[in-house]
Amino acid sequence: MPDVLVIADDLTGALDSGVAFAGAGRRVMVARRVADLPDVLRSGAEIVVVSTGTREADAATAQARIREVMAAVDLSTIGLVFKKVDSRLKGRVTEEVAALADGLPVGTVVAVPAIPSMGRVQSQGRLTGMGVAVPIEVAGRFHGPVEVPDARSDVELDRIVGTRSDVLWVGARGLAFALARSLYGMAGVRATPEVAQPFLVAIGSRDPITLAQAEHLSHRVPVHVAPDGRMSAPPPVAPIAALQLTNGGGGRDGASAGADFAEAVARTMAAHRSAALLATGGETADAILDKLGIGTLEIRSEIAPGLPVCEAQAPWGSITVMTKSGGFGAPGLLAEIAGQDAPAEVWETTR
Repeated sequence: MPDVLVIADDLTGALDSGVAFAGAGRRVMVARRVADLPDVLRSGAEIVVVSTGTREADAATAQARIREVMAAVDLSTIGLVFKKVDSRLKGRVTEEVAALADGLPVGTVVAVPAIPSMGRVQSQGRLTGMGVAVPIEVAGRFHGPVEVPDARSDVELDRIVGTRSDVLWVGARGLAFALARSLYGMAGVRATPEVAQPFLVAIGSRDPITLAQAEHLSHRVPVHVAPDGRMSAPPPVAPIAALQLTNGGGGRDGASAGADFAEAVARTMAAHRSAALLATGGETADAILDKLGIGTLEIRSEIAPGLPVCEAQAPWGSITVMTKSGGFGAPGLLAEIAGQDAPAEVWETTR
């Protein structure tokens, strides 16, 4: 059994927290769905991460997925169980943590969703800071007793994890890195953005930040649009290319357009035998991997906070997979990753 089990409710969270434990020869394997967990467990990885895919699920489904995880893994044999939650406590946090706590031989839940390095902190039981319009009473999102320590800096995070054991840790990226530092003396591996070709950028997010990045990229490499997610045929093979989901004016709902876009990206990658993929938007990445039949990934490093680098097995061979949340990064970020721009200050980050 693994040393560490991380349970997230979406793929982005799974990768963003799992990358904290990468490095020093440790293997970090990710199951894209609970059904993929047996394959990951057979890998012998020291750190196992699973996405339940329940961020938008109803309460019953969310709890059922947690119980499926507990049925697949003997939690009593694992030294550290970390429940990754959204740093603003979106999703079915209450129900998932309650189900997990019921199945663990621990008496205390410690909740630290704060990410001080992003300016999101918790003090006196309240989560405040960047992106939090109204302070969130953390304890109010949980059933039963929960400890909500102050976490206003990475130093405080390190102090929290260094003085506790036999607890269920609940938190986000900040807590994941603190736990990794406590266990292994280091957290994460930063890598220079060097990617193999053919390299495909899949722009599924419509966040204004991503749109600005796509515009910047379009002046350097071909960006092929997929109106409402549809493309009649894969674009010509190129060392670096991009596909972008756009509004075709057809009134299609986002889910249908996203599914068609994922299919178009998967067809293009298969036709090009792509060696690397960068997908913007967690749902976009998850849908593309699903279309490719990829259920497991191995986290290698990250090239910036929130930009993990993974290896996966596509039908035609090993590929590099990178994901980026829609609202992250400077305008030149996509072009820089593609090797078309000089490095920007976005790479200068905290631990």
